Amino acid sequence: MEEIKKRKQFDFAISYAGEQVEIAKEIDRRLRELNRIVFFAERSRLDLVGKDGESVFFQIFSEAKLVIVLVSEEYKRKDWTRYEWDVIIGRKNVNRFIPIRIDDVGILGLSSNTFFLKFTGKNYDEIIDVAVSKFLRYEQSQGVQRLSEYDKILKSIQDESKGALSQAYQLMKDKRCRTPLDDCQVPLDGVPLYKIIEREWFDFSVVRRLGVKILIPKSFDKTSIRFNLIHCCASHFNAVKPDAIMVLAYFDQGENTDINCCFTAGKVVFAPFGEWGKAQDGFAYNLPTSSFEFTLDFA
Repeated sequence: MEEIKKRKQFDFAISYAGEQVEIAKEIDRRLRELNRIVFFAERSRLDLVGKDGESVFFQIFSEAKLVIVLVSEEYKRKDWTRYEWDVIIGRKNVNRFIPIRIDDVGILGLSSNTFFLKFTGKNYDEIIDVAVSKFLRYEQSQGVQRLSEYDKILKSIQDESKGALSQAYQLMKDKRCRTPLDDCQVPLDGVPLYKIIEREWFDFSVVRRLGVKILIPKSFDKTSIRFNLIHCCASHFNAVKPDAIMVLAYFDQGENTDINCCFTAGKVVFAPFGEWGKAQDGFAYNLPTSSFEFTLDFA
């Protein structure tokens, strides 16, 4: 399995019986959307054909940073899943596995005292939230430091500056000023319930970008998250007219809320063509507000 061997260590490996392949497929899709490296056998089956399954699966399920196990009656009965399970229960406790119960089957090695998630048929958000939280906690315990969203913003500005110094210098030399930006439309089809917890300007040359962090209720669905993000973004844009603005939303977890990690609810950018990196072009070419667009991402 040359392709698999050449890859980095897997962030997650999913262990499941064939009857639960659709559940595993959705978990795999959502984790990969978050840029996690995932082993999902169904997606790698062409690479697996003709290989020594025991040695390959031993390597994958013993070395992956975390393993997600879909526990079911079928999982208990299948030969391959029994082999995977033997490997999994031999892992270190610090990152052993995340059990997702499909039914109430008992499996040797899975104590009744072990905390698990019960699959309800639709609680994928809960599963992904727990999996990613445990993954980040495990990486922190191993001394791995991931960039926060603001760190990424700063890095993008620094990277941009390497190729834009001459343009920035010319903008300053010319004492360039842009035509005042018009207001954008603030959504009025709801009641904003966000709490602003931090504002920060990211200025480069004469170009000004604004970053805002907000807390929102944990019960919000995507429609509510979208409304509050865009409301906050549009309101701040109209108030101070930055060349680009980004709002990061975090679910309010009380004292446990970590606003230095990746956003936990969603993110919106309002900038020329919807791209944070186009702020300098927007200034240089005096682009009007009509050239700005909202770009929205959910956690």
